[in-house]
Amino acid sequence: MNVGLDFKARAHDIASRSDVKAAVVFLRENPAPDASSRVDAHELRLWADVAFTAGSLKDATRIYSRLTTAQPDFFWPYFQLGRISLQIANVKDAVRMFSRAVAIDPKFAWSWFELCRCYHRQQDVAKLKEAAAGFAAADAVALNQHHADALTAIAHYLFEQHHREEPYRIYKILLEQGFKNDLIETRHAEYFIWRGDFGTAIELLDPLRQNDSLGDWGLRSLACAFTETGRLEQAEPILAAIVGRNRKNVTFIRDYVHVLHRRAKRQEVDAVLAAAASNLDRASYESLHLAHLSETNNYAALIDILGSQPSYGGAAAQNDIMRAAYDAAYRQRNYPAARFLIEHYTARFGSDMGMLLCQITIAFATRDWATAQELLSRVSAQDFNSNVELRVKRFEYFCLTGALSQAADALKALEPISRLPKRFLPPVMRYYAEINDWTSAYSVGMQMLDVGFDFEQAGYLIFRAVRKTGMHVPALRQIEQIEALDQAPSLKKLRTIIMEDMIHNGYMLEDLIDDPHLADLGPLQQRLFFKKLVLQSIESKQRRKKRFAVYFCTNEDYLCPTFVSLVSLAESNPDIIAQSDVFVVVDEKTLSLVRKIGSKLFKKLNIDVQIKTSADILEDDVSLKVTYGLFTGGHSLAEAAYYRIYFAKALLAQGRHEKALYIDSDTVVQGSLHDLFFRSPKAPLLARLEQSRPEVDAAIRAHNLKPGRYFNSGILLFDLQHSELAAALERTIDAIRNSRERLMFHDQCALNIGFADVFQTLDDRFNFFVKPEGSEVSSDAAIVHYLDRPKPWDPAYPREVCRHWFANWHKLAVQIGGKDAMALYQLSNKG
Repeated sequence: MNVGLDFKARAHDIASRSDVKAAVVFLRENPAPDASSRVDAHELRLWADVAFTAGSLKDATRIYSRLTTAQPDFFWPYFQLGRISLQIANVKDAVRMFSRAVAIDPKFAWSWFELCRCYHRQQDVAKLKEAAAGFAAADAVALNQHHADALTAIAHYLFEQHHREEPYRIYKILLEQGFKNDLIETRHAEYFIWRGDFGTAIELLDPLRQNDSLGDWGLRSLACAFTETGRLEQAEPILAAIVGRNRKNVTFIRDYVHVLHRRAKRQEVDAVLAAAASNLDRASYESLHLAHLSETNNYAALIDILGSQPSYGGAAAQNDIMRAAYDAAYRQRNYPAARFLIEHYTARFGSDMGMLLCQITIAFATRDWATAQELLSRVSAQDFNSNVELRVKRFEYFCLTGALSQAADALKALEPISRLPKRFLPPVMRYYAEINDWTSAYSVGMQMLDVGFDFEQAGYLIFRAVRKTGMHVPALRQIEQIEALDQAPSLKKLRTIIMEDMIHNGYMLEDLIDDPHLADLGPLQQRLFFKKLVLQSIESKQRRKKRFAVYFCTNEDYLCPTFVSLVSLAESNPDIIAQSDVFVVVDEKTLSLVRKIGSKLFKKLNIDVQIKTSADILEDDVSLKVTYGLFTGGHSLAEAAYYRIYFAKALLAQGRHEKALYIDSDTVVQGSLHDLFFRSPKAPLLARLEQSRPEVDAAIRAHNLKPGRYFNSGILLFDLQHSELAAALERTIDAIRNSRERLMFHDQCALNIGFADVFQTLDDRFNFFVKPEGSEVSSDAAIVHYLDRPKPWDPAYPREVCRHWFANWHKLAVQIGGKDAMALYQLSNKG
């Protein structure tokens, strides 16, 4: 069949305009070709398109089907056959045709659009998510109101099924093309709340509030973003207003009560609850009451009510009990209460994925690996594939139990890492740190940086990655390119720490002092004050005077804090120094440095310090393990930590001293040790008990030790004349060599095994624990012991108690000179 150019132009024009009347006339004048007609593929498509436009679906179907045979790799016939199937309500065939079309040409958006409509009708959430993502990734198309209405319904459906990524991409397209309303704009912004990017959510919603174009649900989202960024004074009036307009909306009331609790406005809370009792139905009020008890951490009352009235709050209480369980587990870490609430929830409403994840989190927090394994074993392959948080938990389980090869496999199931929500990146970063891949750790850390960044989650680890890779300048550039830096205190804190870590001279220090974006000013000012004194080489001679044995064990990384501790000891206890032989035990690598700088220091302090090396105290066949028996995010044990045990044995063998005091390097001595040396102990060892925490409890279980009798090895007083000391030291060394269980805190666990039941508790003031997040230093503390990381000399240290350490570092600098003091300081901050 031969047709002219005029025919082709008319047919194309009719089909492109969807002109039904013209199409009907055209077919009447030019009947569609039959199966025997010789027509090229292009002409066939024109016939089929005109037939489709005219509603002659039988002819259209016949011709499009012929085209699929003639051009099997052309998407259009499959797309049109899908549309025909939809018109005759054959959704199954429509899905098959549209799926073929997107497989041939994934950039053609309308095939994805029609697939979305099909899956929406079928309520197939998993496939609808894929189709929505395909539409968003395809070539952009112009939408009309009909298309916008369909896409809006699809996005809302996915949003209400608790998905966020795919709805956000559709909302974004709608807004870009001018299709907007309060709900679209609110849910578009809620994506950023879900991502933890509260600053962006505020930027999107606050202008709408100021223009009075934001509805109450949008205002609620804005108030939530203000709440999450700590701007409670802005959240409160917004919530007060929407509660005033919606006195029976328990969601709004709950949010308002939450903010009032955060602002400690107890009278206002009581007033809101009293009004709610009159305005809400019984079940809604009871659910609000449960939320109130959870907000006040009154888990005893919460458990009492639910235990005595199992149906309290009715079906409306499901989310409140869920949130109370989450709050008990994730925020308050009240694991017994959380377990009760989970059990109650499961018995009442059935198990769900959120509760399973909460149970896994509790197992992780309590180091209950058997339970964690059992919970993970319940998860099907399908659930793992569909839930990224479960895959992250599986990955974390392998990391935390030391199964790093399996962790590597589990990490592959999380790829691409760049698509992971930011809240799941810290465990990935800790894994890379553990395997010493600091380049990858740095890369992941940089992904986390936005206005919603939380320093407490991974800030110190990011800082270590910057330091390990030397990427200080690129990291600073990336931080400084982030908008609203002034509204992101965690970003400012990280930036300040990185800048401080780069200081090598007085000019750099002055530049930092003048910087307008500094954060964490209390601890920073303490550090900078003393650094300034050292860098300016301020000289202030302080002479210190010099029968027992006092010893430190150190290496290159801890030489600076060792000397700081020694300086503080010499200043605060000249009477003890005068009666003691002082020793510093080092590895071979550190020997030349300690001789060079130590000789100058010891002379200034007027102390005869004897330097010993590992070769002087270790037997030839000794093998010392330096990786902890638990996941640490890249930290390892210094071999020098073991020297305290072997040197105690060497001192015992010499028989020259009555007592020996070992002092950890991360200490400052600020009080008299007279009572410590001149008391008469009943045991061969005095040591302070550790504070109970999950990893300590795990060590006690692993090594079959007595609960509540596990001691810290940072300060140890050995009675060298005690008859049981030799045997206890031998048991300790045997544990190092032959322990069947992997020693979790190597030297410390070995000492606890060796001295089990033969040590006496040391008064807390002689080993006063100070943690980065802990309490202030007591005036009664004789020895301040800085536990955990970061250490007080680290720019990431968050508290002003670092001033005690820096004051003594300055004293060290006065003795040895600013240049050597700064060099030692930099050695202690290598990673």
